[in-house]
Amino acid sequence: MKKHLIIAALALVVAAFISCKEKDGRGSEAVTVANVSAENDFGNKQNLLFGKIYREITDIPELQFLENHRGYGGKVIRANDGRFGFSYYFDENENIYCFFEEFTQRDASGRPGYKILDTIHIGKLNDRERFIFDCQQNETEQDSEIFAIVLVKDDNDFRDKPYFDNIVRAWRANTMTGRIMPIESLKGIKGVNNDYGI
Repeated sequence: MKKHLIIAALALVVAAFISCKEKDGRGSEAVTVANVSAENDFGNKQNLLFGKIYREITDIPELQFLENHRGYGGKVIRANDGRFGFSYYFDENENIYCFFEEFTQRDASGRPGYKILDTIHIGKLNDRERFIFDCQQNETEQDSEIFAIVLVKDDNDFRDKPYFDNIVRAWRANTMTGRIMPIESLKGIKGVNNDYGI
């Protein structure tokens, strides 16, 4: 019980570090900024994690609660010569935390650092919802800036369907603004099933 209270308190600390929150249709908090400033500043400077650099996510004290994360993943965003990346982590309660990052100088072993531009706390998914971080829009090639929550019929969909078209929510890690922005119109967005046929 004490462990769960500590984890909950740390999650609240991270939420406190994020100053601008938006409510989506289900009431969960999405950490992002909807208004781009007049100067069109790059990255979400209102996010108190903005500019923090790490090699391991737990290098950032505010994110120590992810030390025992259940899972994670990431990708290089192909726009802008692969200068940006996207990573996500599940905490031990299956809440999802997403990070939009810019790659920094490599260390002596060749590993890059990651500078946080913006973050979003998606929370825990409902039954049959799945997190997809490879998407396409309007029959284009994969758009590596888009990630989404999709609704699946059952786990057989991962074997039988190349795409998921029942999109619940979607966001863009916008490489022109350095911010994670919700996508209002979900029409034409499909989640790419990377496990199709396996």
